[in-house]
Amino acid sequence: ISTVRKREADLKDDLETGNADLAMGWLPDLNTGMFQTRLGGTQYVCAFRKGHPLDKESITLAEYSAASHLVVIAASTGHMLVQRTFELRHFEGNVRLRVPHFAAVGPILAETDLVATLPLRLVHRHQAPFGLSWIPLPFEVDPIPLAIFWSARYHRDPANQWLRRMIVRLFGAEADA
Repeated sequence: ISTVRKREADLKDDLETGNADLAMGWLPDLNTGMFQTRLGGTQYVCAFRKGHPLDKESITLAEYSAASHLVVIAASTGHMLVQRTFELRHFEGNVRLRVPHFAAVGPILAETDLVATLPLRLVHRHQAPFGLSWIPLPFEVDPIPLAIFWSARYHRDPANQWLRRMIVRLFGAEADA
């Protein structure tokens, strides 16, 4: 299995030609003309290292906005919806580090006083290895809907069906339970 980050404009063609078997995420341009299965929604939280000054029951909006932030720049993903909320609330002034992907977040948070607004699923997977903690955000952010998408051309393909079942088992709403 190979994973890639593709521009949304290329995904429909790649799925129809078989260059990609599935697309996964928040991909509104694929809502028409493709099969899809909803995986659930991704709730966002404020994450940081254990022992961070914000490591308590809850935080105020003032505490959150005063914190030094690490931001993941993930264009063409559901994460950009959260980034827009971040910008609309004028939290951009305290961004100290921007990274292009989520893989670097755990180690960076573990070694700094930075905070990050991240999907709760990701934080759960990084809690033990990187000693992270989290609290709910001090403002509302709607969960980002996640789905897998595939072409009608491969709807009955046994290998594609198997892959879809595995993705749903691993990442569907029931996987969080």
